[in-house]
Amino acid sequence: MIFARPASAPQVSVNPEAIALGHDLFGDTRLSGNGRRSCATCHDPARAFSNGAKKGPGLDGHPLKRNVPSLYNVAWGKVFYWDGRAPTLEAQARFPILAANEMAGEFTAIFERLGADSRMTKRFAGAFPQSPQISETSILAALAAYERTLISPQTRFDSWVNGDDSALTEQQYAGFAIFVGKGGCVACHGGWRFTDDAFHDIGLASNDPGRGAVPGGFPGLAEF
Repeated sequence: MIFARPASAPQVSVNPEAIALGHDLFGDTRLSGNGRRSCATCHDPARAFSNGAKKGPGLDGHPLKRNVPSLYNVAWGKVFYWDGRAPTLEAQARFPILAANEMAGEFTAIFERLGADSRMTKRFAGAFPQSPQISETSILAALAAYERTLISPQTRFDSWVNGDDSALTEQQYAGFAIFVGKGGCVACHGGWRFTDDAFHDIGLASNDPGRGAVPGGFPGLAEF
């Protein structure tokens, strides 16, 4: 099993203007319907791009059905959302923007708001010279370009994998031996990200709307 970090992230944009634009759009409340929410409202950079709570906050004042996942290392992801409905980061970014209980945005209104900002229109043109107009495609592409740069910090485990035998304590090393040995954890939590990017029936109650022995996804989830 390979636990060493890869040398570089896949699909990372080589266009720094698109990445910088995506960074600013990630925190831009103009993408929401009420002008008070952004991607960063739930995916807080100070909390590993999660929100530190059991579930995400809904616009209706009640929690969403599921928690807010961290965005670290999503460049290596294979499918997105807890039910795997989004095949790419670009596709995923569209859902929370439009979801009535998350950001409740509407792209026509978003285009008008961003288009009224001359600096923003110039930034879109610079980031996407082949398609300079602000569009749904360019907004989602910029967000995804930024998200693919979000790499988790180096850890002592990384140092140990790279040959520093003193990076882990004896107890930690013993735990790792169980993890990859008789504990069998590594069967699902393998690789440097400790996931196999697959769906598993882990025996939770069938009334959990995000679980079920249905191959390939979690049934019955409209939003999180």
